[in-house]
Amino acid sequence: GGRPSGDTDNRVRRDALKRSIGAIESLAAALDTSNSQKTLLTEVLEVCADAYRSGAEGEVTRPSTNRLAQAYFIAQMVPGVERRSVEGLANRTADSLEAALRLKVSYAEVVSRCAEAEQELASR
Repeated sequence: GGRPSGDTDNRVRRDALKRSIGAIESLAAALDTSNSQKTLLTEVLEVCADAYRSGAEGEVTRPSTNRLAQAYFIAQMVPGVERRSVEGLANRTADSLEAALRLKVSYAEVVSRCAEAEQELASR
């Protein structure tokens, strides 16, 4: 009996198939979690973008006029992000990212203006 029986071959195949199915199910669960996290992040970005857009008229940080300018802006604002990867994003996602980053810039400007106003009041 140098060769395993048909039952042994079938059992080995069944066990391998069960392990493969388990691995696929684990991967599917991880992807579902990852996708739900990405969806949540996208929704948060869109809320930030809406907040920025509703108060952005006349602000110094106006939205980019084209995709290339937008890609450069986002890549400059986020360390480690390359312009090409931004160019590959869906328009809606890139718009939301830009608006969220511009909201950050606007916030920094407001904080700076408040500090200036505080200093003026203190020197009176």
